[in-house]
Amino acid sequence: MQPNISMPALWDAELPRQHMQAAIERVKEAQSERDWRSAETQVERAISDVFDRHHFCELSRCRRARRCIGNAPLCWKRSQPKPGKVQDTIERAYVEIQQERHAAAREGRAPRVLRPVTNYKRRRR
Repeated sequence: MQPNISMPALWDAELPRQHMQAAIERVKEAQSERDWRSAETQVERAISDVFDRHHFCELSRCRRARRCIGNAPLCWKRSQPKPGKVQDTIERAYVEIQQERHAAAREGRAPRVLRPVTNYKRRRR
């Protein structure tokens, strides 16, 4: 009778860890992209409000609210480059979003941040 010698289990432990790390990085990158869009939207809304762009907005809800509630504002042309001062303001808004995420994680609650979505103007049938 042979003694019961157990063989160590062999597997590639590195590959699952790499896949998990890659998945985490993809989630972080997607969240960062959403947060940048949220920061842009916040700043664009504020500027639209300063110049009363809601009067000319395609979205009737902005005209009814008498302020910008577009997500993202349709009165802005997204393809235009942002001036340096506006870009600095967007970066500050992004930092505030990250601080809110940190505080929410510390307090165990959902973060209170704007979630950017694509706007569309409803067409009458």
